[in-house]
Amino acid sequence: MKSQTSLIFWLLTTCVVFSCERQSDGYSSPLTFENVTHWKTVSWVDAVVETSDGVYLIAGQTNGNIFLSAFNSHGDSLWVKELNVSDRPFALFEQDDGNINIFAARSFVKTNSVGDIVFTKLWPDRLYPVSAKRSMSGNYLIVGETDSSSVGLSSAYFLAEVDPMGTPMWTLSIPGPHGLNNTYYNYAWSLLENGNNGIIVAGTEYFATEPVGATVIMQVGGNGYEPYKLAWQKTYPSLRLWRPYLFRQEAASLVIAGEESNGKLNLLSATSSGDSIKTIQTIDIDVLQDAIADHDPNHLALLSTRQITIGNSDVFLTKVTLQGDTLWSRSFGGPGNEWCYKTALTSDGGYIMVGIKDGGIYLIKVNSAGQLN
Repeated sequence: MKSQTSLIFWLLTTCVVFSCERQSDGYSSPLTFENVTHWKTVSWVDAVVETSDGVYLIAGQTNGNIFLSAFNSHGDSLWVKELNVSDRPFALFEQDDGNINIFAARSFVKTNSVGDIVFTKLWPDRLYPVSAKRSMSGNYLIVGETDSSSVGLSSAYFLAEVDPMGTPMWTLSIPGPHGLNNTYYNYAWSLLENGNNGIIVAGTEYFATEPVGATVIMQVGGNGYEPYKLAWQKTYPSLRLWRPYLFRQEAASLVIAGEESNGKLNLLSATSSGDSIKTIQTIDIDVLQDAIADHDPNHLALLSTRQITIGNSDVFLTKVTLQGDTLWSRSFGGPGNEWCYKTALTSDGGYIMVGIKDGGIYLIKVNSAGQLN
């Protein structure tokens, strides 16, 4: 009996020691998982955020309506709700009061902490946002396109600041390099506050028949320029990126990540005034879905989808430095098509990716090395 008791004590002590010693890059060893939640047929999964209590909120579209869902740290579904809002979301944020703000193409939706609608607002006429960021002031900055022509062609970029109740505080329409006309589409895709009360915006301009257009970088306000007014705009006709993403490299320079029509990702650097743009590195990426600043601000996390064979697409997460060096690249999926459209950093130093598999909500949670334990 004494021997058996000693053995049990040794096992318990060993388990406690191993549990305490599991560390990864300064974080407690994170939970990882890969699963599919089948609910209704899901068309899109476009937004993910980790809440202050470690719950993953995910938004997308089903039956033409927004859905909102919550998953615990193990990837188990807590609840999924289809909202009576015909729209497609692109971002969501948790508020300090626990409410959830959802940004969609045509509307702003506020829900409580369990996904019940508090209210819905439509964006002002002819504003179509595609990206949102929480600003230094605690409000939100959104960018996208504004349709200012009678025939329905987008002919201007727009930038707006929105308060936590979804009310625009100011809106700026910015004509493209060729002015206001019906020949060109103009889309703003990403933005970056530059610390000098200015906002840098990256977008594209192209003919309706072109798959990828010229890259355009512009600044609003800042550096002594009039607030909420266009300070400068630079166009790069030979730099044709689909959805350019902006990142800060240093106080005086920018990094731009974007996919060309040939499926290769260009990583470029430019001065903070948009001059002296040059290619840092070209990376095979296939279809870039998302690009975010990493836990280490000198690194980026790139989410992409690649077709392995006909009818078989896998998800890839790639970590690169701002100098273009690939640190690692991980693939996920199996037979059939897996698609992830958004990724986010997690509080344990890992990453979460969300998308669709077999019509269900597809989640991948990995550790700081991009791996499933």
